[in-house]
Amino acid sequence: MHTFYCPLCWEEFTKDMAECPCCGASLHEDVDQDEYVVKLIRALRHPEATTVVRAATILALLRARSAVQPLLALLASGSDPYILESAVEALGDIGDCTAIEGLSDALAHSYVRVRGKAAEALGKLQDNRARAALISALNDPSAHVRTLAAEALAKLGHNDSVPQQP
Repeated sequence: MHTFYCPLCWEEFTKDMAECPCCGASLHEDVDQDEYVVKLIRALRHPEATTVVRAATILALLRARSAVQPLLALLASGSDPYILESAVEALGDIGDCTAIEGLSDALAHSYVRVRGKAAEALGKLQDNRARAALISALNDPSAHVRTLAAEALAKLGHNDSVPQQP
């Protein structure tokens, strides 16, 4: 049996319903006419994690600047480390410097993979406004994050070595 989701709010519905029981959106009209990027941004709120990760990855490949704010919102409110990691990676790949603050905050996340991706993403942006956060990340408990922060700082012309112990 297939599961169907509203394209606006991702509420589950049965195939024979004409409108979403949650938000009232038409379930069989106008959906195919939305732009691809808009559909991908909506997919960032999908209840299945693999769909969210896939949408973030495709938005990054498209360098969709309109996805920056929704990705930042996902980063601020999400709890799944794989979703957060993919959001951070997408923000770095999109390359919009409005993401610096959110990515800098991600350097303090409890999941090491999120912190590492945040360091890489800030390095990709190559903006000096990320310098202070990356310097702080040189003291991260994870050697992996410290190395990635040092590599990102090197892209900014900062040549401090990676501390061996935090």
